[in-house]
Amino acid sequence: MTTVFHLALTPRFWQEGDAMRRTRRPALSAGALHSISVVLFVDGVAYRVNVELCTLDRLSFPSEIYEMWTSRCKFLLPNAKGAFMALVADMAKPKAAYENGESLLLRDAGALLQTLALATEWCGLGFCPLGILGNEVVSALPANEQLLAVGAAAIGVPIQT
Repeated sequence: MTTVFHLALTPRFWQEGDAMRRTRRPALSAGALHSISVVLFVDGVAYRVNVELCTLDRLSFPSEIYEMWTSRCKFLLPNAKGAFMALVADMAKPKAAYENGESLLLRDAGALLQTLALATEWCGLGFCPLGILGNEVVSALPANEQLLAVGAAAIGVPIQT
């Protein structure tokens, strides 16, 4: 699964001397800001996908919120075998770069989901956007007043037909 994140999320280029820390990545992003992080929920643990170090950083996450979130995901996709993810946008970057930049985050979330779907297919895994945002996840994160839930998906073993 980490190969998927490496393919879809890892920066290929950093803008030198840029205060906004713009990067070029496989997924499109307004102004190359890449304001969306992936929070992964697998086997009772929550991780933030650290795209700069290519690591999964363990998060301290309240168990009741973890259970509420994964139960909601399982309700939508009961036969999923793998992990659930929430896409969390940091509003600070687009607000600093754009007037009314919030709408760009939803477009970026769609582009990110598509890129993750392509990378997942390439790795032979299953991927399914869930059609929910993930407000439960954002409510449990620090600095949640500047964060926005922008999507969710399941990733893992493909469904056999």
